[in-house]
Amino acid sequence: MANEVVKYHNDLNTVPFRRFNSRELDLFFAICAKMKGKENKEVIFSFSELKGLIQYKFTGKQRFIDDLDSLLYDKLLDLKFKYDNDNSRGGGALFTDYDIDKNGDYVTISVNEKLTYILNQLESVFTRFELEEFTTLRSSYAKNMYRLLKQWKSVGKKSWSIKECRRLSDIPQSYPMREIDKRVLTPIETELSPIFKGLSINKEKKGRGGKVTSIEFTFQAETVPKKTSSYKKYNRKVETVNFLENELREETPPNEADAQSVSERIAKLKSSNKNKGEVK
Repeated sequence: MANEVVKYHNDLNTVPFRRFNSRELDLFFAICAKMKGKENKEVIFSFSELKGLIQYKFTGKQRFIDDLDSLLYDKLLDLKFKYDNDNSRGGGALFTDYDIDKNGDYVTISVNEKLTYILNQLESVFTRFELEEFTTLRSSYAKNMYRLLKQWKSVGKKSWSIKECRRLSDIPQSYPMREIDKRVLTPIETELSPIFKGLSINKEKKGRGGKVTSIEFTFQAETVPKKTSSYKKYNRKVETVNFLENELREETPPNEADAQSVSERIAKLKSSNKNKGEVK
């Protein structure tokens, strides 16, 4: 399986994946991985492509078609959420329709035009993870918490109220806390501890009966590499000689032309500062 990267707008993390089993979650995020950054409102996937992405183990063609149809019709078309920005507020289904070509062995999926930003406009507020790592997880609860915690990987801590935990993880309302511990939190801790170093799950209790009101997940925060965007897009308001020289020492420029550009700006600054009688 190619080491595909799943990347989507954080708004998707507010949506509960109700009734999605582990295999369906793999399929859904494999689809997201292939649609990432494509402006197309309609995308075609071959059966072999999707099978390879999630290491689909069943060989029967009809079994795969049935699994795909179940995901798309029963789950994917029902995946709805709201958006609220400076200009408007609304909502709808992320995907609008699909067509499985049983003879051509491919499926065509259409994205809601108003919601294409979920998979395309990914400049700053997005969640990113490797599909291969995601598909190795067995529990659907572990899969959901994995992607939710990935949003907070540079922080190393996130807390949700018990009500929000139930909603986001699709935990049955009938589960008392002991069942949540057994069926939800235990598999999460078991499967995610090797990925999120130092993972600890803490339940906050309040009141005389010690009722759990929230659950906090803490782990070792990942060090986010310094963003090495092209020097051509450099937009600092103030550039100093020391700053630019440090940039050249600490970061590898994208190419020689960019490195030359920085060097030229250093020379220009030195010349300018010399005329002013100072070198910063």
